[in-house]
Amino acid sequence: RQLLSGVKELSVDGMTPSDQLSAVRKEVQQMIETYRSCFFDDLRPKLSKKGIQIKSYKELDDYQKAVCDRYFQKQVYPIVTPLAVDESHPFPFISNKSLSFAIELQNPRTEEKLFARLKIPANRDRFIQVHRKGNQVILVPIEDIISEKIDTLFPGMKILSAHMFRLTRNASVDRNEEEAEDLLETIEDELRERKFAEIVRLEIDAEMPKHLKQFIIKQLNVDWHDVYEMQGTIGLVDVMEIAQLSGFNRLKERSWNPVLHPALKHNPEDEIPSFFEVIRRGDFMVHHPYHSFKLTTQRFIEEAAQDPKVLAIKQTLYRTSKDSPLMHSLMQAAEEGKQVAVLVEIKARFDEERNINWAQKLENYGVHVAYGIPGLKIHTKMTMVVREESDGLRTYCHLGTGNYHPDTAQLYEDLALFTCDEGITSDVTDIFNLLTGYAPDQTFEKLLVAPKHRRQQMNELIEFEVNEAKNDRPARIIAKMNSLEDPLIIQKLYK
Repeated sequence: RQLLSGVKELSVDGMTPSDQLSAVRKEVQQMIETYRSCFFDDLRPKLSKKGIQIKSYKELDDYQKAVCDRYFQKQVYPIVTPLAVDESHPFPFISNKSLSFAIELQNPRTEEKLFARLKIPANRDRFIQVHRKGNQVILVPIEDIISEKIDTLFPGMKILSAHMFRLTRNASVDRNEEEAEDLLETIEDELRERKFAEIVRLEIDAEMPKHLKQFIIKQLNVDWHDVYEMQGTIGLVDVMEIAQLSGFNRLKERSWNPVLHPALKHNPEDEIPSFFEVIRRGDFMVHHPYHSFKLTTQRFIEEAAQDPKVLAIKQTLYRTSKDSPLMHSLMQAAEEGKQVAVLVEIKARFDEERNINWAQKLENYGVHVAYGIPGLKIHTKMTMVVREESDGLRTYCHLGTGNYHPDTAQLYEDLALFTCDEGITSDVTDIFNLLTGYAPDQTFEKLLVAPKHRRQQMNELIEFEVNEAKNDRPARIIAKMNSLEDPLIIQKLYK
């Protein structure tokens, strides 16, 4: 966009938009070569030795070919739609990441050459089992089966060539949130627009004839700079299907069984203490996926929903699973008369639709739902629980780096703090008031809150360590993060 807009300003590292795109393409090309070599040169031969063979149609015996033929006739032929392109049939719309055949045909009577597009159905498996005996399986890519039978879709025509291509559309659509009257409606509009967004990458079979490549690139209005020619299978993300094959657990690493956090351990003969009692004994930090998410974070939410002494639950939601037990607990809590408020970040990239659906479900159960703040993305993961106890109301909090997502909590490394420290819980209460109401001048006692306060406080912490080092006193900075790309903080750290 900067390139098309004629932006001339240099980036922090002294690069023009054109320089950046060239550097990105070089890195992406290297990444493509690395992951494709990993699959074709390393994984595929090893899979074959272990009994999982991926073969082309031509490599099959007669029985296996017959299996492919029946599959095509029964499972593919009824649902595919060949689309001709000529004076009366414009070039069809190509959806994001869909796999397609670019087919060149010839009319034997007139010798006229024609073009057609055939979309590979996404609701069929990519790798079709044509043989299974014990721990031996033969898989054939669906596109190979279609390619062999493609003439049946064009009776009376001669197939000159059929090659695959796939495109990726821009996931980032311009929006002006500050002027939006309804943020939810704005995001829903963006989801619709994303389906028609500009093309940012075209993957194309390297063996496709040059004139066909040029035709597709022209029809899609793609720059050659965004074209990546592929040898072999396009869209290797689908090989994840192979990992789901039954009978091959011996080829997988043993799944990790999370352990119980020491703070939650108790004598088997004793009654299980409530989660709130454990937090009152002292703050503790959990380290996922090594500590169990189900027995810590999920238990905290579930116990809060069921505890009659709990009066209110508030949570920020960035990402969660399709059928999240945590969301069901919040809905149960609201049904039982507890005050439940959830800030659902509907701008969480690629989870917008799921979050909108959860927000609507939560509202249907009486949960107070807020949809974020225009111009900002609420990335924090917090839950506060207000409980009535013998000495008055007490607030318990969970502050974490990871999403309230039971599945990713078993994969991603994250930290979370459970506390009822009054200084921290007071700040968390103020943050929720800021997120769901109006509090532009809110200040905080212990927490570093972006975007208004965190930068200044981070700078002060870094400067303190710098001054300590200058005065020959012990100084160090330990930081753990997903990525570091803020130019000003980077410059401070260099200092």
